[in-house]
Amino acid sequence: MRVRKILNLRLFEDENGKHWCKSVMDKQYEILIVSQFTLQCVLKGNKPDFHLAMGAEQSETFYNGLLQHIRKAYKPELVK
Repeated sequence: MRVRKILNLRLFEDENGKHWCKSVMDKQYEILIVSQFTLQCVLKGNKPDFHLAMGAEQSETFYNGLLQHIRKAYKPELVK
């Protein structure tokens, strides 16, 4: 489900300039998948807390699986 959402999320304008009409797949754009654990933080006082983030081994498996599924659902040469 995440793969479909990522690839079909309408973020780009169409040929007439109408916003939020076209997806990465519609536009045949490259897609860059970045592993970024700092997005999973909770602000506790003045410090970010990353205890809810996946562990390194589990997150690497998840990330590699996500890349594999996106490459299978889209054009592998456009997935970076």
